[in-house]
Order: sequence, then C-alpha cells, then structure tokens
Amino acid sequence: MTDNKFFKAFTRVFAITLALIMVLGAVMTQTVSAFSGKVGSKYTVHWYKELHYGPGEGGYSNAAKCDLGDDLGSRFSICVQPNKSSPVWSGDQTRTVQVDKVVTDATDTGKWNALRNIVYYSPSYPGFKKNIEGIKQFYYGDEAKDYGVAHLALAYVYAGRPNDMATWGGTHASDCGEVWTRAKALANALYDTNADFDEAVPESFKIFICYMDGVQDMIVGYLEAPGYLNMKKVSNRTSIDYHYLCKVGITEHTDFSAVQVPTFHN
Repeated sequence: MTDNKFFKAFTRVFAITLALIMVLGAVMTQTVSAFSGKVGSKYTVHWYKELHYGPGEGGYSNAAKCDLGDDLGSRFSICVQPNKSSPVWSGDQTRTVQVDKVVTDATDTGKWNALRNIVYYSPSYPGFKKNIEGIKQFYYGDEAKDYGVAHLALAYVYAGRPNDMATWGGTHASDCGEVWTRAKALANALYDTNADFDEAVPESFKIFICYMDGVQDMIVGYLEAPGYLNMKKVSNRTSIDYHYLCKVGITEHTDFSAVQVPTFHN
C-alpha cells in the first residue's frame, strides 16, 4: 500500500473509531449516571439555610443546593417565583425535582438567554466565583444579600421584567430596596446578547428549569465537561509519530467535544 493510500485509510479508520468511542461514551454515561441532564431526568435538592436580604416576609429565601455530578460541585438550585412557597425549608429539607426545560447556548434567546446568563453569574457558579467581567459590581460581598440579588434577578426576568412584583406574605420586591434595584440592574445587563457578559458564558454551560406544582419553579446550572481521547500509537509506520500528530493538531489533550477529523498528508 502506498503512503497516500495508507493515510487515506488511516483517516477513515480514525473517523469511524472516534465516532464509535463518542457514541459508546454517551451510552455509558447515561447508563451509570442517575442524572442524564435531559428533559425528564431528576435530581435532589437539599435545604441549605434561610437567607435574609430584606425586611418582612418577602425579605428572605429558603435556599436550596444540589450536586449534579459535574465539575461545579454543590451549587444553588434557585427559586424564581417569590410569591409562592419554597420547595424546601427547615421542616421539609429534601425534594426530588424533574427537569422540564433545558436551555443551552445553541437554543437560548431573549428571556431564556438572560436566565442562563444570570445563573452563570450567580453565587456558587463560575462567573460569580471568578468575578468574570467584573460581575461583582452588582453584588454586596454578603452571602444573604448576594443570593437575594440573584434570586430576584431571575424572578424579575422569569416574570417578564415588571417594575415591581409580588413576594411572599403580601409583600413586594420593591420592599427589599437596594437589593431589588441591584437585581434589576444585574438582569438588564445580562439580557443584552451583545454584551461582554453574554460572550463570556461558555457554550458548555446550560440551565435546567423545573416547573413545580404548588411551590416555586426552580432553575439550576450545569457545566458540561468536554470529551477527551487518549491515543497510543500501535502502528509500525515510522512516519506516524507523536510529533506528526501534533503537527496536524492532535495531542493527548485534544478536545473531541465535536467530531473534527483532520486531513492527513504524507
């Protein structure tokens, strides 16, 4: 077999092998993981604590956290309808919820895009932790008030960005004063798809929306890990070595999240 024919055959075999690995990897992941990240999948939230950020009945939240098995670890699963009861509280600390809508970088627009952005820049998420694009200008540096800003920002967008909105016990968001003002400012800044804030949210970040019965709907974020392929040379063709693969863009750390098969030339 000539070198050109060999490389063409190698390319075809490589493409087929890579596709099989990715398909089998996806099947194995869904088999061993209890949470698939698809509509209908379920996860468990746990009551974290009461976080007080304003006066009266509408000035606090029963915050909940969860771990979805990705690289984010424990993160807030945030309620978005503050005039309704909390899904979990000190007397009922655990609830299993179901994913009803998935919002990704590929499908997000308008309201959904803003919700995805706000979650990414909320406490316990990467955009907040790393202060990406200086997002902490909208926050206080206080756990309770920072949660209040994120929670009310999500609720504000979820409700269609009203001037004011009902909160628990006949109160209103405006009763929270500066926290409500900052929440609206954060939400409006993250609504703009042309802003640097929006551009900085990675494509691998998605949110899951859970429509609840009788209590507040919840939103949680998820960071999808990229796929990697470790390669080991078994061919005796001396023209194919580590340096050659590096030249065509393949290393032991190449990201194969999307199938991109290089063209090989002798």
